[in-house]
Amino acid sequence: MKNIILLLILIKQVISKTEYDLINNLMTDKTITFVPLFEVSLEIILNLRKIVGLDEKNKIMSTDIYVAQKWVDYRLEWNESEFNISYTVIQAKKIWLPDLAVLNTVEGDGIFKVTDSNYAIVFSNGTVYLVLSANGLKTKCNINTYKFPFDVQTCSIVIGSWTLSKYDVEIDDNKDNLIVSDNLSSSWDFLGWNSKVAESNERFHFEDYISRDVKFHLKLSRRPLYFMVNGVLPCLVLNLITVLAFFMPFASQVSLTMTIILTSSIYSLRVANDIPVQSDYLPLITIYFMVSTLYSILTLIWFIIANQMLAKSKIPNFMLKLSKLFFTCQRKKTEKIVPHETNVTDDSNGQDKLEKKTTEKKKENIEKRDDKLDDKKLTEKIIIIWNYIMFALMFSVIFICNLVIWIVIGS
Repeated sequence: MKNIILLLILIKQVISKTEYDLINNLMTDKTITFVPLFEVSLEIILNLRKIVGLDEKNKIMSTDIYVAQKWVDYRLEWNESEFNISYTVIQAKKIWLPDLAVLNTVEGDGIFKVTDSNYAIVFSNGTVYLVLSANGLKTKCNINTYKFPFDVQTCSIVIGSWTLSKYDVEIDDNKDNLIVSDNLSSSWDFLGWNSKVAESNERFHFEDYISRDVKFHLKLSRRPLYFMVNGVLPCLVLNLITVLAFFMPFASQVSLTMTIILTSSIYSLRVANDIPVQSDYLPLITIYFMVSTLYSILTLIWFIIANQMLAKSKIPNFMLKLSKLFFTCQRKKTEKIVPHETNVTDDSNGQDKLEKKTTEKKKENIEKRDDKLDDKKLTEKIIIIWNYIMFALMFSVIFICNLVIWIVIGS
């Protein structure tokens, strides 16, 4: 048993020494850290781990990514039968690496940093595999919030060599060069992607310098549930209460509408924090909130005017004329009481005249009082009719505006 254990230890030491000799043999070539004199074919695979978020104001997308690279460096070849090793792991800093960078980053130069903890896997045929990470990567993104919170954004991550031209590093056009992790974001849905390798000279602007960059286009859709429940639904409830205010007593309409406007003002301060701040595009949802507030204000103005007309029993002439289109108002007139003719004696003429004057005065007082009552009833009736007209008008306007806004947002 002891002999077997000693044999295993010896074999391990021999293997370790063999790999150590292999690495030393590779490191004797001092040129392995230099740029190769031959064209390197580079394959890039992007692993999208997480979408941290989108900054609509500054037009920035934040992500966590891995970038896997594969290329062939003939200076790192060895005879597999000689060392009995098919691959080895070498510290990445000790060999030449493509100087890849995120070209559309907004922080720093975007070059992938290589530390002592980064290792490359090297195979006997010179194939090299290297994985580098970039956490909290911030890239430019042209964000359009016009249809917020149902907006769809397309953001890009552009990767290429920082200094080497296409004659030094040829990036392969691989259509399966993106790996997407599950549960990328709690606020965004990942709809799809595409990649394209393109040639450009944007970095140096020299005609004889052309580089090859790979552009990853990510299509994202915002999840609207949170904002719809916490932003839009309360506004719809307030609009509904404003509509119901038309069917309440006139005395309660003004106070209720003022309460609704005050509530909307306070609530809008909270909602403003959830709406993207951007001057390039005005979100339609902002127009929706503005229309809702304007609807409440116009409703309040009408209720104040209606209460003033009711209190003074006075209606403008144009409203009286327009009211004839909706109803016919006939005032009831007090029938005149005609006294019966009777044969009286001369002695009772004085008494009858006195009673007649008293009766006429009573009739005049009753007629005046009835006229006032009739005027008040007429005013109230006209205001009620106009209240329904204003309700139909305001409801139609708010309904059409909401319908148009939501159709455009949802399209």
